[in-house]
This record gives sequence, C-alpha cells and structure tokens, in this order.
Amino acid sequence: MRNKGIPSKKEWDKIVDEAFSSDKKHDFSVRYELRREDIQKGNIMKKTTNHIKRRYISMVAAAAAVVIGAPISIYAISRAIPTSSPMAEVENEEEIATQTVITPEEPTEAEDETKGVLQLEKNGEYQYILRFTPTDEEANDEQNYDVEYTFLPEGTYQREHDFKYVVGTGGGITPIKYRVSAATPMIEKVGSIVKLDDVSNDEKTAYIFYRQENMYLGAEDTNSFGRVVWIHFKGTNFMLQLYLTDDISDDDVRSVIDGAKLVPSEEQAAGIWFNREESTDTNSVQPATSGKSIDDFTVVSVGDTVKEEREDENNIEITVNDAWVQDNFDGITTDGCGWDADYSEFLGEDGKIYETYYYGTVGDGINTIDEITDTVKTQKKVIVLDLTYKNVGDEDIFEDRENCKLGCNIFPSLIIAPQWDCYWRVKASNTDKMLLNHSKLACEDFLSLESDNKSGKNAINIPAGGETHVRISLVADADDLDDLYVDYTGHAMNHSYYKNSEKYPILPVKDIK
Repeated sequence: MRNKGIPSKKEWDKIVDEAFSSDKKHDFSVRYELRREDIQKGNIMKKTTNHIKRRYISMVAAAAAVVIGAPISIYAISRAIPTSSPMAEVENEEEIATQTVITPEEPTEAEDETKGVLQLEKNGEYQYILRFTPTDEEANDEQNYDVEYTFLPEGTYQREHDFKYVVGTGGGITPIKYRVSAATPMIEKVGSIVKLDDVSNDEKTAYIFYRQENMYLGAEDTNSFGRVVWIHFKGTNFMLQLYLTDDISDDDVRSVIDGAKLVPSEEQAAGIWFNREESTDTNSVQPATSGKSIDDFTVVSVGDTVKEEREDENNIEITVNDAWVQDNFDGITTDGCGWDADYSEFLGEDGKIYETYYYGTVGDGINTIDEITDTVKTQKKVIVLDLTYKNVGDEDIFEDRENCKLGCNIFPSLIIAPQWDCYWRVKASNTDKMLLNHSKLACEDFLSLESDNKSGKNAINIPAGGETHVRISLVADADDLDDLYVDYTGHAMNHSYYKNSEKYPILPVKDIK
C-alpha cells in the first residue's frame, strides 16, 4: 500500500514539472527561506551559465529520496542565485543539467580494505572528494537510526515545519541524513573550499569544509552557509551532513559535531544516498531575453479581476484591491513563506533600503574560485499588492498531506521591459559578469507573503465559494520601477501548464508609484 504522505508518480511528476517549468517560481523551500537557504547550501553542481538550475535539481532529488512530507514545499527549488544554493524560476531554453546515478565497478581487494572508512581525497586546489563504501555488515544493518545533539548553541530551537535548528543569533543548522547502500557507494565532490578542518574522534570521522562564499571582499553575511560538515558514524553506513550559518562560532560548530550521537530510532530518519554526476559547459554569461513582447500579456489595473483555470481543476478569481510602492519595510514582517522576518539590516541611516551588488567571474570550484570585479550600490523599493483570491470551484482548496492535496501556491514575480524576461534573471548578469551575492535583496524579488488563511509555506487555503485575503511584497531597484511589471499570478511566463488561453495579467509598476 502506498504511503499517503508521499505523492503518487503522477502527482510527483506534476510537482516536479511545475517546479522546473519555464519561468515558474518556487516550489521547494520561497525564494529566500524557500530558495536562498538551499541555494547557499547546494554547491554540489559545477558553477556554469546554468548553475542556477543545477543546484536545485540535486536538491529535488534529495528531497524525493528522503520522503516528501509536504508536497507544497517542493515549490521554490528551481530558482537559485548565481554563486550559492528555501526557490523558483528556470529557463526553458537552456540545457538542463543531468543527474546520473553512478554504477560502481566490482571492488578490488585493495578497495575492500577501505570499506567502512570515509575516504578524503584532494582534487585540484579547491575541491575535495569524499568516498565511502559500507561493509557488508553495515549495509545489511536494518536498525533505524537518528541523530541526537547533546550540544547546541545557546537559544537554539527546532522548527516544526522543516526540522531546521534556529540559533539565537538568527542563523541556523540544517541537518541532512543518509544511509549509504552497498549498491551505490558514496562519491561526493565538495568544491570551492578554502579551508578544511579534520575534527574526527573515536566515534566518528568528521570534516568541516569552509567555502569561499563567506569571504567575498570580506563582506559579512551571518546567514550565509559558509561551512558544510560531513560526519560518518563509524561502524555504520549512516552519514550526516550539516549546513551551518556564519553566525555560529567555530568553537560551537566543533561542539555540535563532538556532541552529535547516533541513536536507535523507531522510524527511519535518513534517506538513501545517491550520487550526483557533475555536468559541464562554459562559464559565459548569456543575455536574458524571453523573445516576448507587451503583446504577449494583458495589462491590468488596480480594481481588475482575472480568472485562472488550472489543470488541477482549481478555478480561482484574483482581484487587485490595491497596490503601492514604498521605500522602507513598514508593515512587512514576513518572508515569502509567510514566516516571521526582519529586514532592518538593509536599511540605511536615512531609513531607506540599500543593497550592494557584487559582480564577477565564476570559478570551477576545483582550480579556480569566484572573483569579484565590480560592485554597484543601489537604492531598493518595495512593491506591495493587496489581493483577494476567490474559489469559484466546487471543491475546497487546502493542504491535506494524507491525501496529497496542495493549497494554492503564491509565487509572484517581476518582469522587466524591454527584455520581457524575469527581473531576477536580468539582474543576475552585468554584461559578461555574474551576480555573486547571497543576500536576499540582491538575488530575490519576492519579499513577503501575508494571508488570513495560509497553508504550507508559500500557499493559501480557499474554501469552495469563499475568499482568502493575500498581501504580497516584492523588492526592486528604485531606478528600474518604470520598466517593471508585476506578474502576480506567477504564470505570465509559462502558459503551457495552465488552461487559460488568454494572456496572463501583469500590473505596470509605473501606474502605482
């Protein structure tokens, strides 16, 4: 019997198709919490022109392997920022990176001697390769295990919705657990590493990898995942991967590792390991353009109502009640998932919003690392839309994990003219340079979601015949407002997945300034 908490093949294919469809926004972690966190964590693919997609493809596969408890959470995975790793927009026209399962050859006698030992190999100047093959006894161990932490930084608590540990200074620890099978020995390439600490002890083999990202121009981002830890609990096939934000001290990181204990568990807490094969192409930056024009959209105004018929049979009407632009974060207290957020760090002394873009060249993570060549400081403004979603269908729209039902996804984006492409993608390149920032305001446009009937992450519930109030906020450079349009349905760049034959609505920002 199928586990009702896991989508069927058809349902899963639909979720993945939506997550990776052309210009569709987030479905795995919304852009910041949804996407930013995973973006910064996921440097397991080679950085290339298409590295935006590559980082997330592996995350989707990993999530599938672990067991999807909340299908809606897959949403924001497909949109990533250039140099790091929550989720959303992907170019159809580019070649999608492939994930290839590596079939190991028959082990030699020498290889047998390394079974049960986590091997570390240096490859080039900045890359390490981890290899692990379990012994027969380890591979055949049917006992379930989980990790118990006897030390966590002061003020740490565990979030219920994603099991991430949040520390008192605002950052966090994200654990990912694996069991390595004999059929697929572990091969993991860890690139762009500028420092390595071996913190192994009698119970575990453990390495702290320091990534380059937290060293850009000495710029500090305490919520950047500048370190990744790999731990093998000796005598088992259990691997623990930890992503830790830079606000956690090195001493505390070592204490977390030293205090991590493997304990028997009634349920399986780990996913089955699979290997990810890197793909290659050039590092050249391609200009963003969709080939569209204003004629491909319907321009709407405040007060207009549009109807949206989707393939999931959910029929919705969306009304733009009000819209405005502001130069601060007044009234904005949540992120794109609707979770509490504080953006005060981006305010200048004058109370306005500023961000610095770092552009440069992307290294291969093996013999070269990223290099910043240009910096641009700009004022940002917030675009706010007050919306009403009405369910004009006969069925309630709500999240029901037991029956694999999803709420109504909220994933607005900004479109910029004359490229008529996604704003984040246009900003991601500067002539032949690539945007290297990790900051939310540098690599995101979807800032905040608020609703009186919120569902999982970036989704809402709408009863049949009923309405749900939604307020969305997006962020953009002040100088770009006259050329921007709000795609508040999130579908304007992707018609194929939805039934509407009409052109999708976009709201000109210049009309609400």
